[in-house]
Amino acid sequence: MKGDVVIIDAVVGHPAGHMAMFDGVQWVSDFKQRDLLPGPAYRHGTAKFAIYRYPMMRGATGLW
Repeated sequence: MKGDVVIIDAVVGHPAGHMAMFDGVQWVSDFKQRDLLPGPAYRHGTAKFAIYRYPMMRGATGLW
């Protein structure tokens, strides 16, 4: 869903892990990703990840 954020744990060669956000069309970080996982190191490993979604409220104004 647009606005989702994924946080991916570290994998070999990427000790800091990765984060990206979904813009409604594709996942974007510091580059436009082809899918949720940013590259081969994440696809071929056992990277754990979590997707965060801000709860949407019907009629919300965005002012908190």
